[in-house]
This record gives sequence, C-alpha cells and structure tokens, in this order.
Amino acid sequence: GLVTADPEATMTALEYADIGVIGEGEETIVELCDALENQSTIWRVSGIIFEQETASKKLWIVTRPRPDIPILDSLAWPDYDGFEMDTYFKSSPSFAGINTKNTIFVLTSRSCPYLCTFCFHTTGRKYRKRSLDDFFAELDYLTSRYPIETMSISDELFSQDIERVKEFCKRIKKYNIRWWAQFRVDNITPELVDILKDGNCANMTFGIESADNRVLKSMRKNITIERTNEVLKMVYDKGMSCTGALIFGDLVETKETAQVSIDWAHAHPEYNIAMAMIQVYPGSHLYKVACDCGIIQDRVKFLRDGCPQINVSQMTSEEFSTVVQAIHDTQIHQG
Repeated sequence: GLVTADPEATMTALEYADIGVIGEGEETIVELCDALENQSTIWRVSGIIFEQETASKKLWIVTRPRPDIPILDSLAWPDYDGFEMDTYFKSSPSFAGINTKNTIFVLTSRSCPYLCTFCFHTTGRKYRKRSLDDFFAELDYLTSRYPIETMSISDELFSQDIERVKEFCKRIKKYNIRWWAQFRVDNITPELVDILKDGNCANMTFGIESADNRVLKSMRKNITIERTNEVLKMVYDKGMSCTGALIFGDLVETKETAQVSIDWAHAHPEYNIAMAMIQVYPGSHLYKVACDCGIIQDRVKFLRDGCPQINVSQMTSEEFSTVVQAIHDTQIHQG
C-alpha cells in the first residue's frame, strides 16, 4: 500500500528493497518472478518501480501502470495452510464488541467508490465485487477445514450493492456463523436492517467521522449527522449491535467543531463510539495537502518515522493537544 501511495519516497525509505509493486500484486508478482528467473528485462512488467544506475546517479524507474484486476473471481483463493491456522484461530480479535475465538477475516470486494479526504484505496479506485458463488465456494472450503464461528468481512465498503447484501444474508444463514462488516448510513433502510439481523449479522460498523456537518462536507463524506442519528437509532431500536468511529483533525476542524463531536459521543454511549485523531496516510488528499503546505517537508523521513501524528487542521498546536487529551479522557471514562 505504501509503495502504491508514494512509490519513490517509499522505496527510498525502505533503503534495501530493489523492486516495489505498485497496485494489486497478484498478476504483477507472477510476471516479475518469471522475468527474474529467466533473466529477461523487467522493464516490460507493468506496475513496478525499480532502481536504475546511470553514470552519474541512481534513478527510480516506474513502468507503465497496471490496470485494476477487473474480475476478482479470476484470482485464486489464499493458501491458508502455511499460516499455522490452528494458532491463528486461538487468538481473539477484540473488535466491535465481539471478542471470540475461531474468527476468520475475508474479503468480498475491493476498493471503494468514494473519495474521502483521509483515505487511500490501496487496491485501486474502481470498486469491484467477487461473485457470491465464488465467495461461498471459498467459505465452504474454509468451514470444511477450520472451526469457524465468526467472520469479519474486511471490505472497505460492504453495502454498496443492496441487492447483493440481501442475497448474501439469505445464503449465509445456513452456516450459523456470526459476522460483521462496514456500512454507510446513506443506504441503510429498516428492511435491510431486518434482513441483516435475520442473516446473523452481529454488528454493523459505521464510519461516522464527525458530528459537525461542516467537517463532514470537507471530508467529502456525502453524509450528514442528521442521517447518521436517524440510522443509528433505527439499528439500535431494532436490537442490532452497531459501532462507529469519530476522527478529529480534518482540514476545517476547529476546537469548536471538535467539541461538537465529543459532546455528541458523550450523548450516545449506547453506540460504542471510538474516537481518534486523523492519521495522514500517504496517497490521501490530506497527505498531498500536508506535503504542498510544507507540514510534511521530508516525505522519506515521514515514512521512516512511521507516519507520525501531524496537525493539518485549523487548530493551534495547543488546541490540538487539548482535543487529544479530551479524547484520551473520554476513552478512560468509557473504559
């Protein structure tokens, strides 16, 4: 993901890497290995970056872009056998209020059609879905080999195709597996919540991000806090578990807008709201702004330092620290 987001800075930060893969890697790695094994030129391999020595200096060479893989069903399922799955299933991911062993993480789609300012889609910008036949064939394989009790659908966005979600819920029932996924408030209906509940969905996770509409607009979320309130109450009243997250520090965030979100979270303990400061990730709009404004002056150092917390908001450093402390105090109180 980092190589895809900022290829030259990442390869320089890695220091000892010779070749990086930009974008989805399943097809690229096969072509690259074939070129290396046959000692042929790697210039013809799309979607890579590598170092080229010249008489005066070394240059980073980026080959032509590799298109997003259009048909996800063409890809082989992950080979789980080498990952000590017995040990893996003994661990308990504490997520969304669900703390249970024998949990598997799966994908039914890639990328997301939205362009929120804090996000970077490591698997391309085009949203693509696996067929449900392919997904459930893989699930049959997994359940025949492993004692799966719960399932985390790790898609960036699970609910973009509502009819597909409905069909998924019908087909998942027979497995008696509890599962959770990420949703958007703008396409949730009472009917869909009922279908999800009947389909053993244990938790609906929402990216709330802010309780102030000015911040939501700046983030390009295309939602409002009024719609968020409506949907979360609907889900809660129907007896479904729901969680969400607020992130602070958007470009237009002020001490006042941050307080609006903190007050909103305090008013709704029933929703199990997580709070954190925005992370400025390479490839995101916020990252580009931070680089252009000189907040990030050395991209290589920023990566080597682990993408540390920076302030891109309208808040002063003192106000920023006050918000960080308020979030910390709230989490302690909730705990």
